[in-house]
Amino acid sequence: MLVCSGILGAQVGAIGYMFKVFLGVKPIIGILIGCTIVILYSTFGGMSAVVATDVIQFCVLAICVPILLYFSVRAAGGMSSIIAATPRENFNIFNNYTPAGFISLFITLALGEALVPPYVQRLLMGNDLRTTKKATVLSGIISIPFFVITGLIGMAGAVYFAGTGTDMNSIMQSMIMTVAPIGIRGIIIAGMLSIVMSSADSFLNSASVGLVCDVIVPLCKKSRSDKGTLNLIKWVNLITGTLAVLIAIAIPNILDVLTFAYSFWSPLILIPLAAALLGIKTQPKAFYISMACGGAVMLIWTYMLGSPYGMDGSIAGVIANLLAFITFNKN
Repeated sequence: MLVCSGILGAQVGAIGYMFKVFLGVKPIIGILIGCTIVILYSTFGGMSAVVATDVIQFCVLAICVPILLYFSVRAAGGMSSIIAATPRENFNIFNNYTPAGFISLFITLALGEALVPPYVQRLLMGNDLRTTKKATVLSGIISIPFFVITGLIGMAGAVYFAGTGTDMNSIMQSMIMTVAPIGIRGIIIAGMLSIVMSSADSFLNSASVGLVCDVIVPLCKKSRSDKGTLNLIKWVNLITGTLAVLIAIAIPNILDVLTFAYSFWSPLILIPLAAALLGIKTQPKAFYISMACGGAVMLIWTYMLGSPYGMDGSIAGVIANLLAFITFNKN
């Protein structure tokens, strides 16, 4: 629930930036409006609403993001002008990071969303293993040009708004409001909101379902009907959404929110979960000890030692978790 709420907090934080640029309202108001919309349709529509909106949102963003790239590059004077005007240090992949810090960030992000509930939830919804494999590989292939396009839009925006004091956290939204023609602009705005909402509703739904079905119901002494469980999930959905809003308000930097959320996942759950999915029998004590070691090392490494060598505490926590799991998971 914590990792899903944290990632959801990053998503609704992005929605707040969008409302600030598109409508001129304060980010906190945008966060409240955006998260309320997601909470409403995911609470009353459930997984069916999440899947239906995801399909529509994917179609919209697949059309809109390339259109925005075209107008952005044209407004910035073409790719040759963008490359010439971009500071040389921006072509350094370690930009503002040491090599160790960059590798640490890469691994943190890679492990942070590995096997998180929304992804596993979708894998388990596949009709068969063959279909699931194809869908997973296809989604990875599609993501490559998508990330390249969004990166190029960011480069074009940095050149176009150079020296204007534009907030770099909302550079894409600013490009939409400036370079996209009226009419097309509205479609692109819908696409931008689709990018964020397609992830937000998934993490909200997964957090609520996981907490109720895996924690509350098993620990509850009296049995619950399906209807009672569903109503409980709806209430938890509201609470989870509220927690995400508080996280988004407390930690305004989106990347900081993500790394904060990841610290509750990979150092604690990832290794035992991967072992379970691979069919490795896990001793209860190994699970608890590895989780405790991973969490403790993550906290000590980050907050007491100050992340030595530029390595994020999540990585140190995962290593500690793995070593503890191997040591204590013996028959």
